[in-house]
Amino acid sequence: ALLFGQTCWGPMELGLARHVQLIAQPNYNAFKGGQGELYSSALVMAADGGSSVASPQDGKAVIPLDLLRGKRFIFNNPDSMSGLIALTRDLEAMGESLDIFASRGESGGHRSSIVAIAEGRADIAAIDCESWALAQRFEPSARDVKVVGWTARRKGLPYITARTTPAPIIAAMREAVAAVEGGASEQPFVQRVG
Repeated sequence: ALLFGQTCWGPMELGLARHVQLIAQPNYNAFKGGQGELYSSALVMAADGGSSVASPQDGKAVIPLDLLRGKRFIFNNPDSMSGLIALTRDLEAMGESLDIFASRGESGGHRSSIVAIAEGRADIAAIDCESWALAQRFEPSARDVKVVGWTARRKGLPYITARTTPAPIIAAMREAVAAVEGGASEQPFVQRVG
């Protein structure tokens, strides 16, 4: 049985939640596009297209429809909240759909999406703010892309355990996660759940 893991809310909504319990929720304050347990995805495209857009303070979506229309969209995987589902929902809230794109393709990972854009194989992707921050530090291709929009803020990737994990073990894991984060910085890394 799963003792400790981290997942996306996409799989949680698609049925994983029936099999697991939440331990804690990461804190995204350290990332542009994050606030507390909420994160947003950066809409990225080649550095020579569109204007750079800062993360909105109010956490609302900033979706440049004219810039997206007719472009090749690439996403990490179909059950990803940050890479596909969030943008789909934000577009629907604006009366649009993924049909705004000329094509859609699956890359297998956020990093692969960034590389595909930098290499000209795709035009736009939605990358969660933490993955985007990591890419800016460690993925050379990130220098060739820029942020042109943001999805609305949503709950970040929760830490989970099996539904059958006993309550005392869950309590101990919550304390351990809090202790690990507590020594790391003054900003909490996780929000307690339960």
